[in-house]
Amino acid sequence: MWLTKKMTVKACRRCSNVDAERLKTCGRQEGFRVKVGCIGGCRQNHLELTGLSFGLVDDKLATYPDEDTFVGMLRQMREA
Repeated sequence: MWLTKKMTVKACRRCSNVDAERLKTCGRQEGFRVKVGCIGGCRQNHLELTGLSFGLVDDKLATYPDEDTFVGMLRQMREA
């Protein structure tokens, strides 16, 4: 029996421009783990992230223009 690793998404409640509760709900529905906490992408230190929605998906930075696109892409990634 092969064990498959669940996708893990981590986003900062303060900086990621993503509603943490919406992300958690999506995670429960789609079957991936959601962690909320600092990801080291503070917009004060990383001006290139200003105005974007972002988070770590399996420890890789993922950036999208808005929250709806971010959540939609997570759903698509999970289906793949």
